[in-house]
Amino acid sequence: MGTRGPSRFSEVFEFLAKDITIEEGDSVVWTSPTFHTVTFHPGQEAPEFVLPEPQDAGPPLLRINPAVLLPAKPASTFNGTGYWNSGTIGQDAPLGASFSMTFSKAGRFDYICALHVSMGMVGSVTVVERQASNLALLDANAFEFPEALAVDGQGNIYAGMAPTGEIKIITPSGEVATYAQLPAPGDGFMVGMDFDAAGDLFVAMATFDSETHGIWKVSSAGATTDLFASLPVEGFPNVLAFDSNGDMFVTDTIGGSVWKIDSDGNVATWLTDELLLGTIPPGPLGFPIGANGLAFDERENTLYVTVTDKSRIVRIPVGADGSPGTAEVFVEDAANLGGPDGLTFDPSGNIYVALFGSDAVVSVSPSGDISPVLSGARIQNPSDVKFGVGSDSNTLYIANFAAARLLGLAPGTPLPAVLSVVPGVEGGGLTNTVAFQDFGWDPNHSGATGSVTYKPLASSFTATVSVADLKPSHTYNLYIMENDLTGKTGLDSTSYVFTTDDTGVAAINVAKIYQAAEGAPLPAFQVHFLVVDQSVDLTGTLPNPLSVAHPIALACSFPLGFLQLSVPGVTPASLNGDSVPLFDYGWAPGFSGGDGSVSYIGQYPTFEANVTVGDLKPDHEYVIFMMSSALDGEKTTSEMTLTTDANGAGSLDISHSFEIPEGVPLPALQVHLLVIDKSEALPDAMNPFGIQNPIVLACQFPLGFIQM
Repeated sequence: MGTRGPSRFSEVFEFLAKDITIEEGDSVVWTSPTFHTVTFHPGQEAPEFVLPEPQDAGPPLLRINPAVLLPAKPASTFNGTGYWNSGTIGQDAPLGASFSMTFSKAGRFDYICALHVSMGMVGSVTVVERQASNLALLDANAFEFPEALAVDGQGNIYAGMAPTGEIKIITPSGEVATYAQLPAPGDGFMVGMDFDAAGDLFVAMATFDSETHGIWKVSSAGATTDLFASLPVEGFPNVLAFDSNGDMFVTDTIGGSVWKIDSDGNVATWLTDELLLGTIPPGPLGFPIGANGLAFDERENTLYVTVTDKSRIVRIPVGADGSPGTAEVFVEDAANLGGPDGLTFDPSGNIYVALFGSDAVVSVSPSGDISPVLSGARIQNPSDVKFGVGSDSNTLYIANFAAARLLGLAPGTPLPAVLSVVPGVEGGGLTNTVAFQDFGWDPNHSGATGSVTYKPLASSFTATVSVADLKPSHTYNLYIMENDLTGKTGLDSTSYVFTTDDTGVAAINVAKIYQAAEGAPLPAFQVHFLVVDQSVDLTGTLPNPLSVAHPIALACSFPLGFLQLSVPGVTPASLNGDSVPLFDYGWAPGFSGGDGSVSYIGQYPTFEANVTVGDLKPDHEYVIFMMSSALDGEKTTSEMTLTTDANGAGSLDISHSFEIPEGVPLPALQVHLLVIDKSEALPDAMNPFGIQNPIVLACQFPLGFIQM
């Protein structure tokens, strides 16, 4: 139609897509260009947008219902209860254009737009259990509860039924049969198992009966079973593993020790260490659960041992003669590594850990970063994990022990099984972790710790925030601040409300969609988190520089780099070679029009970058002035020379080793580059740096944070 014809803009009062299905733990983000709400009201009447208020005389006053206009997010995750509301969102709304919720409970949940429900604007979110594939469902009524796994050279999986002493063989296609039967463990359990190089299966039996307590040998094909090595009945032989010399290493869960057993069955205590001890007094099982799972790294120069009661993995160096070095804590994290049991390595050196105490499986990177792999209602007390072989080498098998349900220590029907999952197929991608810091902005509390793990390259921003050492059983608000690279800074006024447990620990899932700002050099955002105690009002001079009139218990040690958002039609920058434009800010009188960029590697032992410029003075010498800022504010500068060619173009490779000051929360730097023409002096500095030379180009924004 012509320009004078009817408008071609129309608005559809409907959620798109209105009915979706997700898994437990997933987040949904709604984005609206015009004014709408996302309102969940399970078990309650839908809120009326307009509330009539009767008057003594005349018609009633019509008042806008604040429950519709204002946000309500009573917890970090939605469990199917309570009133949840986005408030009025839209492109020009004060609350922004998006709203997110994380769903923790399976079920169907209906929602409405409280402004337009009369026009049929309704939707639903169906949440299904997040679960791995069932390789083999086992019979709880027959006490088929798998505690340990082993995998043979043909890819068959072996699962030990802890209460009965039966070992089942499971093919990769899920066919199940009995492989061997050991003596019933009585009041104890059949626990860890592993194959030696000859193909014999060895099994730990914690029966507390001297006739059967120790390591059993099951011959090839399960034909014979014999007690291979007796162990002290006051100990608890749990998980075992072989080194390349054929020696067996076995954890003693009660004694905080590791036994070493040679090929003849001779037993010696290899290491006893207090780091391997469980909790005294013990928990509901009646004995401490200390050293548990164990595995060697690829080079067999380090043995890793989980300590269940302490949510800890201990790292033990192994000398050339096989002797143990000094044990040290590799990682300890009650919030993200609760109740670790069996563990195994992948080819990249990541450790996969079954979290018996948290109904989850996680991975731990070589640097100690913890990432979730699997959780949900189907996962019950996982006790062991093993990778397959051959074509199934990427498949992780999980012993779904369900023992806490069996013993009545956790609610729910026990669902014992052997599960399988291919890690990284869903929810994969690189992640970064930034520490939180107590900056002294909470006059009533100190010593809190935490971190945020996030995906720096994604279609939406997702992150997991972990905090500890806060006030126990206390409610806090998690706020997000963001900068869209145009200089505009915003604070997420909806916040995430969470309550710590009785130890001051909490975990919060965050999901949010950002829209790239028009005119920004990249579709990217810099993000910052604040943990605020809104139960306390501060007066007078505020202890924080952000004008927040409440105690800020924690804040990011530094902003979250720059989040590179996936935007249709825009090629995102590579995480291993981010590129930042160089910009002419008008700081060089008499010259304009230059351009360029700097490409750099954000995580490297040394800072590696390439500076490229164009449309500058031909055959001219410029100085590349590099400034770095550490996380304690300490700055350094260095200079390099770049000479343009006859077309005014040039490039320079930079390789620089930065010195990291002591005491900073992370060995990281923010870097900024200037292109300076030192052939000319200015009477007055025309730039914010006080440099009395023309600055023809500068980074449009700083180079993220260089993680050294």
